[in-house]
Amino acid sequence: MIGLTRNLTGKAFLAFGLALMLGSCTKLDEDRVNGNAQLQIRLTDAPGNFEAVFIEIEDILIHRSVEDSVGEEGWESIEGVRRGTYNLLDLVNGRDTLLVDGNVPPGHLGHLRLVLGDENRVKAGGREYELITSSDLQAGLKLNMNGELREDEVYEILLDFDAARSVIPAGDSGKYVLKPVIRVLEADPAGGTVRGVISPGNVNTAVLAIKGKDTLGTYADTLGNYMLKALPPGNYTMRFMPDSASGLIPVDTAGIAINDGEVSQVNISLSSTEP
Repeated sequence: MIGLTRNLTGKAFLAFGLALMLGSCTKLDEDRVNGNAQLQIRLTDAPGNFEAVFIEIEDILIHRSVEDSVGEEGWESIEGVRRGTYNLLDLVNGRDTLLVDGNVPPGHLGHLRLVLGDENRVKAGGREYELITSSDLQAGLKLNMNGELREDEVYEILLDFDAARSVIPAGDSGKYVLKPVIRVLEADPAGGTVRGVISPGNVNTAVLAIKGKDTLGTYADTLGNYMLKALPPGNYTMRFMPDSASGLIPVDTAGIAINDGEVSQVNISLSSTEP
């Protein structure tokens, strides 16, 4: 199974292991692939405190180098990229969309590059704002992969785009900056899942899963549903933090056991008084 490291702004690192078991048990239609590997890349989102986050996907490239640092030479565009603008908030609580379904020659997969267009926008408070991107994103967002693709097998990769941490208000300017934070997962990732329903559901509520110094977070949707996937096994404290303007009090729920391949249900009711 793959090993996943911590989140990094602008980069996501995936240790594939020697066998690269990304959905590789599935054999392909020989007439379709003709000795290639089939690579599928899906996009999902950890919801943010926005009404919409639009991201334009222009291209997805791969690089074969085994080196951690690569230049501008040697990048290859993947066939079957579904270019367009995607609302990340349509892809929450386990939903995803297919970005790539194409064939690539077998061999080493060193890096993935996600090339964004100019139509990146955020909707907040009923208004849309252009997302400002830094100059280092002009060439695309590089994700280090470091694995092997074998012929006649399917490899599925899930890009978990964390809107809550990727879209940053620029002080009091009324502008927003895009600094992508992405986790790279198997389509059926290892680890456990925690999900639940927060009441009332119409309050913007941040949800944090905390284990020691490690924290993963998301926001509940407009119905109060939330989900966090691919959590390493262990005991967690779940922290529920409603919008301060709501007058509701944050709540911690300790001792939540997360196990590989299992789903833990944690529902919570928020109130304006201490529990």
